[in-house]
Amino acid sequence: MTFEINREAIDMRIREATEADIPSLARVHVDSWRSTYAGIVPDEYLSGLSYRDRESFWEAVLTTARPGIGNFVAETPSGDVVGMAGGRTGTQWQRDLSW
Repeated sequence: MTFEINREAIDMRIREATEADIPSLARVHVDSWRSTYAGIVPDEYLSGLSYRDRESFWEAVLTTARPGIGNFVAETPSGDVVGMAGGRTGTQWQRDLSW
């Protein structure tokens, strides 16, 4: 058995998301939900997801000042956005998890 390695899939660049990424963020967001949650979330909901709605969402996210919150994209060497992540810095999420 042999495996081919897709070098482009390995050579990802992670960078902060910008307003220019909004269409790509919307595409990744909708497409990843449709593929990940197929058979888990009702088909009607997944088919109702729209790129336009997600573009509005990401525009609001990226143009609203939110100190301590970062949004990032993963892109291939050719510049295609194939992933996204967001998170907070500092201790804002720390809490007592003892039961």
